[in-house]
Amino acid sequence: MIGCGAIGTTLAGAIQDGKAGDVHLDVVYDVLPESASQLVVKFNAEKPHIAANIGEFLDHRGITLVIEAAGQQVAKEMVPMALKAGKNVMLMSVGALADPALLDEIYRTASAVGLKVYVPSGAITGLDGVKAALIAGIDDAMIVSSKPPEALRGAPFIVENGIELDKVKSRQKIFEGNALEAARGFPQNLNVAISLSLAGIGPSKTKVVLVADPSLKKNVHEITVRGPFGVVTAKTENSALPGNPKTSWLAALSAIRKLRDLSEPISMGT
Repeated sequence: MIGCGAIGTTLAGAIQDGKAGDVHLDVVYDVLPESASQLVVKFNAEKPHIAANIGEFLDHRGITLVIEAAGQQVAKEMVPMALKAGKNVMLMSVGALADPALLDEIYRTASAVGLKVYVPSGAITGLDGVKAALIAGIDDAMIVSSKPPEALRGAPFIVENGIELDKVKSRQKIFEGNALEAARGFPQNLNVAISLSLAGIGPSKTKVVLVADPSLKKNVHEITVRGPFGVVTAKTENSALPGNPKTSWLAALSAIRKLRDLSEPISMGT
């Protein structure tokens, strides 16, 4: 696993407790060595090896899957490298795939070497239905995400537009655009928009609305997808991941479930 922050620590804990199925965490790496050390010390049994650099990390013998939990910039550099090194990848920072060139490179590389890139469904529900609906065709897809103002602090769109979140006293639309624009403006808040778009009609055609609502204690995501098949609607209210208020707990849980599915004989949906 690369990335030993809040998400990485949550996944590591699930692996140690057996909640992620027949999975063994063999080696970890983080650009902050102290983060890796803090993660490893929590293991009761055999502790993962801490790699000194990315080269040692990818060269570690016996690895069949690399879990990326380090953020979009690291994902952009590491995922192609891991595939070329003969490793399957689980990608947590799905917002990295908003870059069409990177998405194409990853697709071509994985196809050429016969490996897989697994992308958990993350903080939203309903992607099973969207993926199935795409076979018949999708006319339009939208996601409305509502969050407490504090969760948006520091986002590029907020900073560039001088939005004063402390002055938001009632429900207020902050952003409206497509998933590509959402990923650029809110790289830590709207990965869900990229997930929906990749399951459906693509980032440029997927509509995104972001609302700041000071009355909320949880992040709320509502998707609506229409086509000849009918209509898919799904609403998800997420508690924040302990230790990281900008990430939904369900995002980490979906990765744990994906890991578990990889080692189980029967896999239901995504």
